[in-house]
Amino acid sequence: MTAKAIALAAACALAASGLAAQVPRSVALAGTGTTMRLRSATTTGSEALSGMAFGVEGALLLRPVTISAGYWEGSLKPDSGNPTPRDLVEGWAFLGVRPVSWLLVRGGAHLRGYVTAAGTARRIYWETRARADAPLVGRTAEAYFELWRAWSGGAGAADRLRSARGGEGGLVVRRPQTPFWARLAYRIDRTTLRNDARVEIVDGVSLTVGIGGR
Repeated sequence: MTAKAIALAAACALAASGLAAQVPRSVALAGTGTTMRLRSATTTGSEALSGMAFGVEGALLLRPVTISAGYWEGSLKPDSGNPTPRDLVEGWAFLGVRPVSWLLVRGGAHLRGYVTAAGTARRIYWETRARADAPLVGRTAEAYFELWRAWSGGAGAADRLRSARGGEGGLVVRRPQTPFWARLAYRIDRTTLRNDARVEIVDGVSLTVGIGGR
């Protein structure tokens, strides 16, 4: 390793240490990588695609209120047959409250888009979510489970949203005496569209690394 590379690595380490010291515990920032699988079926056939997506998320914790948002994107390729490859773009913004320390109730907008050369198929969900946290090893590790349901939404001019719901569960591990944490999770959701009787199931496993938060 050259002297320049060693100096760059040392500078990055010092910058990370400085950031960790400056980020207050009421703010959380994170990067996420996730596997994505899309299974959809209509009266005329079905398709299966999968790929990877990457993104960022953040939260402002103003106890008992929480404001959170995230964005990620990736590419889906056919698992078999001839489905059209597509890019996936997804984002969300929620306002939540903790009535008790182990329960987070939140709601807001969740948008998803499938982008192909022919255009973009959009899904817009107005959701209500409930998340329960369960400490496993003090403040070092905790499990959580979240359920959500869309109470309104849309799917563009061609389709109308009939129903959408989903869930997520995982494990959060925090490094003692530091603001760093990591989350391993599995999520799945199911969307039913009215006009073409389409059912879409999206699931995936994600790994998130973050700083700050509680």
